[in-house]
Amino acid sequence: MTKRKQNLIIVTTLLVLLLVLLFFLISLPAPQKSSTSDENKIELENIIDTKDKKIVKISLKNSNEAYDISVENKDNKSVYILSDNDGSNTSQTNAKVLYDSLINLKPDQIIENADNLSVYGLEKPVASLTLTFDNNENVILLLGNDAPLYRGAYMKIDNDSKIFLINQTDKEVFLNEKSFYQEKQ
Repeated sequence: MTKRKQNLIIVTTLLVLLLVLLFFLISLPAPQKSSTSDENKIELENIIDTKDKKIVKISLKNSNEAYDISVENKDNKSVYILSDNDGSNTSQTNAKVLYDSLINLKPDQIIENADNLSVYGLEKPVASLTLTFDNNENVILLLGNDAPLYRGAYMKIDNDSKIFLINQTDKEVFLNEKSFYQEKQ
């Protein structure tokens, strides 16, 4: 037998074995997903407790500007009013998204009892939101630095030792300019 025929037989045999192995692997049932990973996943609660109270005003201050957005009930409908505005030029959709975002704000991670706020950019916050509730209670949210690897940003409630890691989308709530909440003409 020639060397060439011998090599052809070896290559053909290897291909057949690989095809049999591939067929065997494809025919195996899919592995069952472990339910323990879902059971171990911790569901974090909303950062803002709105049980038995309602946000009536949001005061935002960032490096560019400061403004307020309040909400009033008119004819059983929520109407959002931007500061220095009569409400007619306020984007109701964008303002509602702001309120809903804050009501449903959940952290991706919680850092308990952080010693050095400057590590998180919270010693001199980038922005702050003051939430006023219908019971006259105020809650101040402070936005700090971005987290490494674009994982979000650090945030805390004033006078609370917990630091929250919030996602990039929630971070934008602190940085939107007043014009974002004005109706486009």
